[in-house]
Amino acid sequence: MSARPSELFVPINFLGKIISPYPAFLFLNLGIRPDWVTFFSISCIIVSASFFIVGHPVSGVIALLCFFMLDSVDGDMARVVGPSSYGSLLDSFGADFFYALIPASLGYYLFMSDVQSRILPPAVLLISGIFISASFLLYRIINAKLLRFLADRKRMAANIASVTAHHQSGAFARGVVLSLTRGYRHIVIKGNFFSEPGMIMWFSILVFSGNYEILGAYLILVLLYNMLFLGMSLFNTYRIFLIYENLAKNQ
Repeated sequence: MSARPSELFVPINFLGKIISPYPAFLFLNLGIRPDWVTFFSISCIIVSASFFIVGHPVSGVIALLCFFMLDSVDGDMARVVGPSSYGSLLDSFGADFFYALIPASLGYYLFMSDVQSRILPPAVLLISGIFISASFLLYRIINAKLLRFLADRKRMAANIASVTAHHQSGAFARGVVLSLTRGYRHIVIKGNFFSEPGMIMWFSILVFSGNYEILGAYLILVLLYNMLFLGMSLFNTYRIFLIYENLAKNQ
């Protein structure tokens, strides 16, 4: 099975796509439905967070890797037998559970283990994990509400896109900002460090190698990245609302 071009830049995604067809084939021959695999993958996140909280990080990472693999397997199975009417929505719950539980529970483990990253005390790592989970969920809520807003105004959304493109190409400063934004969200950076697959990869590497101080520093880095991106998302959302208002007045 070929990987999407973007997956070639994220090693853990590429590796998952190589392995996942084999368990998918086994599950299909056992009569297991893709949605059952999705439910089990979500339960792996809950188990993983529980292991982190009770102080067993290696077991937590193993459960997290099981989630990652099953999250790829259910997609392969759905492409063979066809997705259910709610399959894609159910699959998105996996990311919601991951972002809500894993950074916060890892921060809690580092706090309870009295891990200190440079001059940062354990309490900062706990707060960082909680804020990472909160920032991911806030972004997903904002994005879902904005998409719903634009879906209700499809024609106006097309006008907004053209006006936004015109504004972005109209000034050198805006062009520089746009270039920086694209670099900030580039698949190599985002996919390997600040998205679900990249975070699972680094959580696994750092826990298996016992580099918990580096893990704490990584949580701080993810938090800073998320805070900046959340601010950018809020600004862009507000800008779209203003453009929509101006277009609505001129109709």
